[in-house]
Amino acid sequence: TPAEGYAVTGMTVEPNSILVAGQTSVLETRESCYLQSPVSVEGAETEVQQTVRLKSLPSSLIQLNEDGTKAADNSLSVTVTIHVEQVETDTTATDIP
Repeated sequence: TPAEGYAVTGMTVEPNSILVAGQTSVLETRESCYLQSPVSVEGAETEVQQTVRLKSLPSSLIQLNEDGTKAADNSLSVTVTIHVEQVETDTTATDIP
């Protein structure tokens, strides 16, 4: 979790999609890819940015470059940016003479 008084307010991933080719039956079962390791925001007070590798694609899928040519390998890294902002807090005083 972020530092006390801070909260995660959003996240972006670049690139936000990858191009793959394969049998329709395999493609229809894949809607997302997963990171090999989590991105920690432990103690964060500002934006956290980390480049992380995606888990390998099944061998039946081929990763393609943006121009449609076969990528050198099926390993891809993405840049994850987690937005952390200070949370405004209100304090109510009671029993004030």
